Amino acid sequence: MNRSEIIASARELIPTIIDPEVLAIYIGGGIARGELMPFSDCDIYIIAQKLKYQGGYSKEYKGIVFDLVYLTPQAIEQLIIQKDGGTIDCLRHAIILYDPHGIATSYQKTAQKFQMLTAEAQLQARQLLAFRLRNYVRAIRGYIAMGDLQSALYLVRHAFDTILIHKRLMRNDPLANQHKTTIRALRKIGDVEPNFYRLYMKGFNAQVTDVRIIIDLCQQLEAIRREIIYEGNRSN
Repeated sequence: MNRSEIIASARELIPTIIDPEVLAIYIGGGIARGELMPFSDCDIYIIAQKLKYQGGYSKEYKGIVFDLVYLTPQAIEQLIIQKDGGTIDCLRHAIILYDPHGIATSYQKTAQKFQMLTAEAQLQARQLLAFRLRNYVRAIRGYIAMGDLQSALYLVRHAFDTILIHKRLMRNDPLANQHKTTIRALRKIGDVEPNFYRLYMKGFNAQVTDVRIIIDLCQQLEAIRREIIYEGNRSN
C-alpha cells in the first residue's frame, strides 16, 4: 500500500476516534515525512483535553497498523518549550486530519519557526538520544525476560524510529558538517540500518517466534548508543 492510500485510510478512521475531548488529530512519523518503509505503520497523534488512554494503543484497519498516541495540549507545549527534537520534527511534517480549533495548525507553525540545531544543542540531543536508547534497551530486555516478544519488537521499532529522527535532524543541520562527532554518529547509524531492516523484517515475518532476532536487534541499538557516547567523549 502506498503513502496516499495509507493517509486516505487514516482519514476514514477519524469518525471512530473523535469524541468531545478530542481537539485535533494529525499523522506524524515516517508516513508524514514521506519516508515509507516496507514495515511502516502509521502514527496518529490525538490531542485531547483528557487522555482516554495513557500513551495510546494500536489498531489494524485495511491491513495497516495504526499507532494512536494521545497527548494533552499541556504535554505538547512543554515538549516545544524544551525544544524536544522529535516533537518539533513531528509537528513540522504533520499531516493534519482534524483541527476545528486550529490547535494543531498553531503548534505546527511554532515548530516551523525553530532554527536548526546549534553545536550545543547537537551535544544535548546526542546525550538525550543515548539516555532514551538506554531506557529502550532495558525495557526490551525486560520484555524478552517475560517472554513477551511482540512488545519487545514493538519497542525495538520505536527505538530505531527515534534514532532516525535524530539522524534526520543532524543531516539537515547546516552546521552538521562542522562537527566530526555528528558525522561519525551518522556513519554508525548508516552502517547499522540495512542489517537492522533485514533483521526486523525477519522477526516481523516470523511473527516474532525467534528470541535471537530480538536480542540481535537489541545489541544493534546498544552498539549505536555506545558509539554516540564514545564519540561525544572524544569530542570533549
